[in-house]
Amino acid sequence: MRTAGGVIETKLRLMQKNAERIEEIHQALVREIIALKDHIKRLDLEWDGSSNSAFMTAMEADLTEMYLLVSLIWDAGKLLESAECTYQESEREVRGLIDTVKTRGICG
Repeated sequence: MRTAGGVIETKLRLMQKNAERIEEIHQALVREIIALKDHIKRLDLEWDGSSNSAFMTAMEADLTEMYLLVSLIWDAGKLLESAECTYQESEREVRGLIDTVKTRGICG
């Protein structure tokens, strides 16, 4: 598509690959967080005292941050998928309009 400002090029396949990669990263992080929580639970059962309490408090804060990060990664992937779908829908609409113009003989 040409515009007054130059050429706009959308790399749809790259968008799709990036959305897939974001989903893979999201799933891997979720698996690792679950494994970490399991290790923390086992450690909590084997360790007593104020050091344990301080560690568990710090880990809860860290887990909260991890969940936020994973949520933001999920959102980024969904936004990229949405942009991809919007682009495809817009492209179909433009093609339909061009076909309509061609059919009516206005151009070409």
